[in-house]
Amino acid sequence: MEKEEKIKHELHEIWYTLLHAKSAFYYAEYLFKPPTSKEKDYMQHYGVELQFFRNVLWRNAIIEISKLIKKSEKRSIQKFLNKVGVGGSLSKVIPKELIESWHLKLNSSSEIIDKVLRLRDKVFAHTEMDYKDTRQYDVFEKDVENLIILAKQFISE
Repeated sequence: MEKEEKIKHELHEIWYTLLHAKSAFYYAEYLFKPPTSKEKDYMQHYGVELQFFRNVLWRNAIIEISKLIKKSEKRSIQKFLNKVGVGGSLSKVIPKELIESWHLKLNSSSEIIDKVLRLRDKVFAHTEMDYKDTRQYDVFEKDVENLIILAKQFISE
């Protein structure tokens, strides 16, 4: 397989992971913030199963977005950038300037990336932990949505 084909394949893998992250995130968001008062009332009074489902979706969104931002993950944007960067196995196909701009974008999002990875590693990936105080791992919807938007931009460029 030539470099261009390998790059397309890797981008497809990243896109597929992003698709899972987006789907889980937007369904969870809907269940956390139903748009109508009737839906909100239903969730509060009758939606025990839906409350469980929204929490599973939120967990899945965090785990999937973590795959895109954790350097050691197979489908990580960072790992991909290292492969296409100078000295990487797929170098000299993507312009150096574009690769550098993506490194800068990831670095500028490092605070929220760290928060999401801590939430994944300390709360969702290790279910044996004590749940007495998980507020230190708070990650807000807008932050996760911004990472999803960042990943979508990466795929589209």
